[in-house]
Amino acid sequence: MMLKEIVDPGLITEKLFLYGFALIQVMPGPLFNLAAFLGGVIEGIGGAIVAWACLFAPGVLLILGVYPFWTWLSKFKAMKRFLVGVNAAALGLIVTAFFILFGNVRGIFIACAIYGFCMSFFFGLMIPLSVLTAGVLGLLINVIDKRLDF
Repeated sequence: MMLKEIVDPGLITEKLFLYGFALIQVMPGPLFNLAAFLGGVIEGIGGAIVAWACLFAPGVLLILGVYPFWTWLSKFKAMKRFLVGVNAAALGLIVTAFFILFGNVRGIFIACAIYGFCMSFFFGLMIPLSVLTAGVLGLLINVIDKRLDF
């Protein structure tokens, strides 16, 4: 979704978007980081700050607005059901984004992702080390393949 909105108008290349997306996935708060990355690529440091703030501010304002009433609201079954629906919708959007991005990835990099998962899940390698080794493997493959261009 975001890929099409940013790449189709020609703001940045698809390859740069995917490199930035991959980079921010290893940091906490990936969507905030992606907004800052895209704002920075398109408009420099000021764009990064504005993009990050515009994404961050609505959530903060919502929390500050709802928090005083949360104890009262959380007693209603309808609110609990509403939140289950919101979580399901969020999961649906995440899965959709996964499949959109999955279609843009070369097979060898999918193998790197599977390698990282297997190293953590089956061999007990700490997740940060698993991500780092899979990333280094992907980078080496890309350098060897001489396709590391933005």
